[in-house]
Amino acid sequence: MFQGGDFNFGNGYGGESIYGQYFRNEKFIYKHSKRGVLSMCQTSIKHTNNSQFFVTFKSCPWLDKKHVVFGNLEYGFDTLSYIEEQATLIGKPKKQVYIYNCGVIPLDKIKYKSRTNLNDDYIIPEVEMPLLEKEIGFNENSDINELKRIYKNSKRF
Repeated sequence: MFQGGDFNFGNGYGGESIYGQYFRNEKFIYKHSKRGVLSMCQTSIKHTNNSQFFVTFKSCPWLDKKHVVFGNLEYGFDTLSYIEEQATLIGKPKKQVYIYNCGVIPLDKIKYKSRTNLNDDYIIPEVEMPLLEKEIGFNENSDINELKRIYKNSKRF
């Protein structure tokens, strides 16, 4: 998984959420059952969600009922793979990764698929069209030729 959202101090302790320093856990309805699940980080103490979140690279059932799932990727799995390639054993990525644009899909743009399997963990919404273009971020340490190649070969949504 990768973790992000520590934008206030960048020290691993998280930052303020839109609700203040911490906010309470919501319901543990959804599971960390697949690649691309978005979930809240918290300390070992209940109700310590803040600005930090993580995205899974694979199923992580040991996180169920400990971290609140709030979404899943619908598009951009190529970007998730690129982020995964930046992983190291000590946790700091090989290259900095920035999320420049993200958002919430408005309810009027969602058409829910019917449940095809009663064992599905949740129903994935069907969206008319992605609302955001894929953006590639870089800093002074980035390999500009690699970013140009990725940008050129990336899908524009």
